[in-house]
Amino acid sequence: MKRILTILLLIVCSQAYSQSPDYYVFLVKGEVSVSKAGAKPIPLQQNVFIYKDQLITVKKDAELTLADKNQNFLVLRSPAVYKVKDLDNKKNDPIQGVTQTFLKLAWNQLIHPDHDFKQFTNDNSSVVYGGVSRGDDCDNLIFPIKNLKTSEDSIRFKWHQSSPSNDYTFIIYDSTAKEVVNIAVKDTQHTVKINEALHGNTGKYYWVVKGKEPGCEEDPISFEIKNKEGEQKLIPALVIQKGSNDVLSQLQIVDALEKDKWIHTAMKYYATIVQGNPGNDPLVKSYVLFLLKYGFDEEAYNSWKKIKLN
Repeated sequence: MKRILTILLLIVCSQAYSQSPDYYVFLVKGEVSVSKAGAKPIPLQQNVFIYKDQLITVKKDAELTLADKNQNFLVLRSPAVYKVKDLDNKKNDPIQGVTQTFLKLAWNQLIHPDHDFKQFTNDNSSVVYGGVSRGDDCDNLIFPIKNLKTSEDSIRFKWHQSSPSNDYTFIIYDSTAKEVVNIAVKDTQHTVKINEALHGNTGKYYWVVKGKEPGCEEDPISFEIKNKEGEQKLIPALVIQKGSNDVLSQLQIVDALEKDKWIHTAMKYYATIVQGNPGNDPLVKSYVLFLLKYGFDEEAYNSWKKIKLN
């Protein structure tokens, strides 16, 4: 039913256009309408395309956020009739990070809504496997990423297989290079209870895995244990700074947390955004990519299964 309604909206708003769309309607607040010159305006809704030969009417106290296929966006707040062909000069700078990923997926969702999980991952491999500072040349260490900040009670350490026998020595050093954890692991992941292993001490630590058999191995990479009180103040401060009344503002909070390496915090906040916007498949897909990017494959697949593609 959802897809049928979306198709009907596309048909009504595109009026059988053969040219490619120019904008995607990201957010509508208040009274906004769209028309062709001389035609009767119709109410504009989210998740539809806009074309160059259309007119947009924004009434008093209304707001319209548009995005194009290159993740440029613009916000129209002043009451007026806008010619779509003249909007190029009003664009804001492109948005980066998870917000950019979401806008791209929102655009693609209307054109190619169907993917299976494997195909989706392959199509977005540059997002999944690129842009994260992990270790050095070997790129064996997956998570925690370099300079991660966290106050989690436990951390799941993950790495790629670098030993044929899958036998490893897992080591954590403190800031003085003293070993605080040194255990044998027959796997490519290990969960550490922070209070037990690090005795509840905050500060900078370093981790590494060494294969039983020779292979390419990383130098230790750092992560930082922070206190929970400091972490709990992060999101309220960002809400004051960026706002949280719409998905765009909320995703910018995720971007800020990710940039500062608060990945666990960003992940949990991202999940609340998804839960607060049921039925928003592009949002779920962008969250899936975020999880895959940091090696949370099982969580990503479980989130994917909640997407309704029909």
